[in-house]
Amino acid sequence: MHRINQIKYVNKIILLLLLVSSFMAFTAEASGRFNTQKRYLYVQPGQNIFNIVKVLYPGQQDKWPAIIKNIVRKNPHAFIGADATRIQAGARLELPPLSARFNPGASGGTMVYKGPKAVGQVVKSRGKTFVLSKRKNKRNLDVGSEVYVGDRIYTGVKGFVRLSMIDDAKIDIRCNSEM
Repeated sequence: MHRINQIKYVNKIILLLLLVSSFMAFTAEASGRFNTQKRYLYVQPGQNIFNIVKVLYPGQQDKWPAIIKNIVRKNPHAFIGADATRIQAGARLELPPLSARFNPGASGGTMVYKGPKAVGQVVKSRGKTFVLSKRKNKRNLDVGSEVYVGDRIYTGVKGFVRLSMIDDAKIDIRCNSEM
C-alpha cells in the first residue's frame, strides 16, 4: 500500500511539473514578454506519441504524421532508435506550437468549443492575487474564482493562491509569482 501511495505522489509531482512547464515561459522581468510558443510535456507511463498528438492537436488529423515527425526530430532523447513507436516514459518533450490558422468550422466538422472553459478554480487565496486574461482583462482572484486557458496569474508580496484543476491536481502559487 505504501508503494502505491508513493507512485500516486510521484505521478502528482510529474503532473504538476507538466502543468507548470506547459503554462510558464520565463523571460527577463523588465521585458514583460512571454514565449508562449514553447510547450513541453512529460511522458507518462502508458502514453504513446499517437495518443499525445491526438489529444494535443485535435481536428488536425491531416497534420498528425508531420507533427509526430517534428516531435521525434526535436526530441531524439525521448525515442529509442529514433522510432516514434518507442517513446520513453519520463522523457520531456518539446512540442511544436499549435497552428494559429486551424479553424475546425472551415473543414465542415462540427465545432464543439463554445467559449472559455474553466480549467481550475481558486480554493484558497490570501493577499493580493489577480489574473490577466488573454485579452488583458484584469480580475481579482477570490475563493471560487475560475481560471481559464491563457490566464496569467499573479501574486503579490504577501499573496498566495491554491488552485484546484479539472484533473484534480492542486497547484499552490506562492508570493511574488507569475504563472
